Amino acid sequence: MKYIISILLFLLLIVSNLAADEKTGVEYGLVPSFDVSLDKGIVGGVVLGRYNYADGTIKPFYSYWELVCEISTKGQQDYNLLAIYPSILNEKWYLELSLKYSRNLADQYYGLGNATEWDETLDENKYYKVESRYAMTQIISRYSISEHTSLILGGTFRWLKTIVDSDTSACKLSADNPIGYDGGYANGLLLGIIYDKRDNEYIPTKGFMLKSRNEFYGSYSASDYEFTRHILQGSIYQKIYYPIFALRGNFLTTSGDVPFFEKPFLGGSGITFLRSTATLRGYLSHRFLGNSSVFTNAELRMDLFEHYIFGEVYTKTGLVLFTDAGRVWIDEADYNEFFKDWHYTYGAGIRLALNTELFIISADVGISEETSGLYIGLGHTF
Repeated sequence: MKYIISILLFLLLIVSNLAADEKTGVEYGLVPSFDVSLDKGIVGGVVLGRYNYADGTIKPFYSYWELVCEISTKGQQDYNLLAIYPSILNEKWYLELSLKYSRNLADQYYGLGNATEWDETLDENKYYKVESRYAMTQIISRYSISEHTSLILGGTFRWLKTIVDSDTSACKLSADNPIGYDGGYANGLLLGIIYDKRDNEYIPTKGFMLKSRNEFYGSYSASDYEFTRHILQGSIYQKIYYPIFALRGNFLTTSGDVPFFEKPFLGGSGITFLRSTATLRGYLSHRFLGNSSVFTNAELRMDLFEHYIFGEVYTKTGLVLFTDAGRVWIDEADYNEFFKDWHYTYGAGIRLALNTELFIISADVGISEETSGLYIGLGHTF
């Protein structure tokens, strides 16, 4: 708790460019990043965000840049750069560029399947740990074909290198020897469509969104592996008296020679720009791995109060109650038991908007039947 209090006090001192009714110009925000979990240890770092509102005519902003730098007590280093332009050429074109590099001395591999065992003693002895190097570049563009419908076009370029103990009794990855054991390149092309009737893409309070995305990897994109990935996602937001109920569902399936590091996974939460990659908050990262996955996130979001610190810095504090659920499959035969053996987590969190409702600090505590975790970052979960 003392870490959270220190973070919040620090935030009040570093947020710049005080609130205005009509946002113009450039605004910066510097956020300490803090996370505690069994698999990562204590994670600390900084998130630097830069909002460019220009003359205020492009909503919600002209551009957004974000730099994330994190290190952990268990040897993880993450560096992420994100750039978003909601109207890059004209109001029909949206552009998003992501760059990432990660060096992890204790990445996780728990095996394939929905019922893989986890033993705390083996975890302490690093049986599930893998040393890895990971780099990623991703470009995503959206072209609006109507008021609520957009086409998704893009490309993703990923590289992974694993360094593992060859002793199969000392390393789970060596014992299983899955496709992609040695790492390699996974480069692909993205194509999809999105139907969005939310009132706001980044802080929605009502409406819904439906998205379908297909990814194609092969020799034509200089990929070491040939496979496809299909994603269906939907979310809905509805005000119930005072709170806002938010629900998201995600289904992901793959086919072909899919390396283990590109397979759908459930477990943990990672922060990326204005949204997060939360699947099952409370489980360890990459806890469940399969060829297909499904998960849901349900949240009840409540604004508690808003005020001005020192009479100048606008803040809004909110409470979130949530539950997550999901499972993975190895093969299609498992679909016959779609509603069986789901994993569940629950928890609560706070949201603190500083200076603008777009700049939201999130802190969630997730609890599962195995472990629990604290996740602090930026933005709503979805």
